[in-house]
Amino acid sequence: MPLIYGEGKDKAMDRLREEVDKASKKREDFSVTFSLSDVFDIDHFVAREDELSKIQQALSSDGSRRAVVLHSLGRIGKTQLSIAYEKRHKDNYSAILWLNIVKGSNQVTFILL
Repeated sequence: MPLIYGEGKDKAMDRLREEVDKASKKREDFSVTFSLSDVFDIDHFVAREDELSKIQQALSSDGSRRAVVLHSLGRIGKTQLSIAYEKRHKDNYSAILWLNIVKGSNQVTFILL
């Protein structure tokens, strides 16, 4: 924003507010479509309502940051449980980031909401 000498504090603040409003409107237009197209999905997921409810309660926000860790033996359904939660509650979050990390024979999946 160029400096204009002699315009006064009020006019300068008005110009600054206009520039901030313009920039804010541009950011609102940005979005990425929610897609799980690259995520393996099973045909017969048995809904685990109790676990899904506990995840919902743990992530219900009072404005603070929250985290949920799903852990168990392999092939128990942690990823599918995460996918089910995301599908049900995706509209409650401004972003969902899925990180799948494979190192050697170990695989770690992080889902950030």
